[in-house]
Amino acid sequence: MSPGQSSNVLCIILSISSVLAVEMTVDKSGKCRHTETIFNCSGIGLFDIPAAEEIPIQIETLDVSNNHIRNISLINRHTLGKSLSSLNLSNNHVSVIQENTFNDFTHLVFLDLSNNLISGRSLNDMVFTDLRKLLHLILRGNPLRLVQKDTFSFMELPELAHLDLSHCGISELEIDSFDVRSLEYLDLSWNQLQTFKKGAFRMLPALKILDLSHNRISVLNEIPYMPELVTWILDSNGMETIEIRDDVEDYADNLQELYLRDNDILRFNEDSLPLKLDDLKVVDMSNNRLHCDCRMRWIVSRDNDFQKKNYTFTCSYPSKVSGRNLITLAPEELTCGTPLVKILFVVLLCVLVVIAFSGLVFFVIRNRRRRKRRKRAARGDDGGDYVIVYSRDDDDDDTRVTMSDNKQLLKTDINREFDV
Repeated sequence: MSPGQSSNVLCIILSISSVLAVEMTVDKSGKCRHTETIFNCSGIGLFDIPAAEEIPIQIETLDVSNNHIRNISLINRHTLGKSLSSLNLSNNHVSVIQENTFNDFTHLVFLDLSNNLISGRSLNDMVFTDLRKLLHLILRGNPLRLVQKDTFSFMELPELAHLDLSHCGISELEIDSFDVRSLEYLDLSWNQLQTFKKGAFRMLPALKILDLSHNRISVLNEIPYMPELVTWILDSNGMETIEIRDDVEDYADNLQELYLRDNDILRFNEDSLPLKLDDLKVVDMSNNRLHCDCRMRWIVSRDNDFQKKNYTFTCSYPSKVSGRNLITLAPEELTCGTPLVKILFVVLLCVLVVIAFSGLVFFVIRNRRRRKRRKRAARGDDGGDYVIVYSRDDDDDDTRVTMSDNKQLLKTDINREFDV
C-alpha cells in the first residue's frame, strides 16, 4: 500500500472516530435515538439487538454498546448489510460469534467487539467472512487467550488495516495466525506472550506499527518479514536479551522507531541492534538496567555518529553516570571497577596460597629431621634416644650404665654415697 493510500486509510479511521464521537442523547424512556445516518442504543439496558423494523434502512452507524446483549446472530444483516459502515458492539456479554454472522455486511468499515466474553477457540476463518471493506477491527479486552491459525486471513479481510488485540490474555499464537497483507497496525499489547513466534506472522508486508508492549518476551532474537515496519514497541516485557540487528537489516530495513523502555537489559553489543541502519531515527532504551562501563565504549567511538540521532540509552550503573544518556558520555567515563565477586576470588586465592606455603614449609622441616635421624642411625648414633639403667649391688660400689639394646654404654668405678 502506497503512502497516499495509507493516508486515506488514516483519514477514514479518523472520520469514523469522529462520527462515533458525535453526542447522541438517549431519552429518559430508554429508547434508541437516531439521526438520518446514526442509530444510537448505547447504555439503555438492551438484552437483544433491536428488531429490523425498528432500525431505518439507510442507517450507516449502529451503536448498541454498553448493554447486556449475548446473541448477535439475530442482527438484521440482510437489511443493514447494504448500508451499514460502522457497528459498535462493545461492552456487552457476547461469548460466541456464530459462523456467517457478518455475512452480507459488505460495506462495513468499522467493527468494535471490545470488552465482551469472546474466547479464541470460538474464532475461526469462517467468523469474519464477507467483510470485504472492513478496515478497523477491535477485539480489545476479550479473554481470547490464543489466536488460532487463519483466524485473520486476507482471503476474508482483504482491506483490514487496523487490528486491536490488546488486553486479551493471549499467551499463544499459532503458526499463520496473521495472514493479512493489507494490515498496517497490529496491537498485541498487554497480553502474556513469552516468545515472539516468527511463524505466526506469515505475511504482513504492509505492517507499519507493531505494538508488543507489556508482554513477557524476555529474549528477542528473530523477526518475520515486515518490510514496511516503521514503529516497533516492545516496552515493559522484562526483556533481558535482544539480538535482532541482522534480521532487521534483512526483513525490516524501513524501521524508524524502536521502543525498548522499562525492560531488564544490562548490556548490548554491536550485533544486538541495527543502530547504523540509515532509516532508524529513534531508539529508546530508558528505564532499563544498563551498565555503562568499559564494555560499552564501542558505542561512543569516533566511528559511531549516534549523537545526531534520537537514541536514548539511560545508564543505571555505576552511580556516577546513573540517569545519563550513554551516547553522551566520554570514553574515559566508561570504566570498569573491580566487582565484589572478583575481590572475593582474589582473597580466597591468597588464603589458599598461604595455606599451601605453610604446608610446604611443614613438610620441608619434617623431611629434614627425618634425614638427620637416618644419618645418625647409619653411624650407630641414635642421637640421644637412650634408656639408661642404673644398677648397684650392695657389696659392690661399681655403677654401670647400659643402653637399651644391651650394649654397654659406660662403665665406671665411682665411689659415691647416696643419701636415702
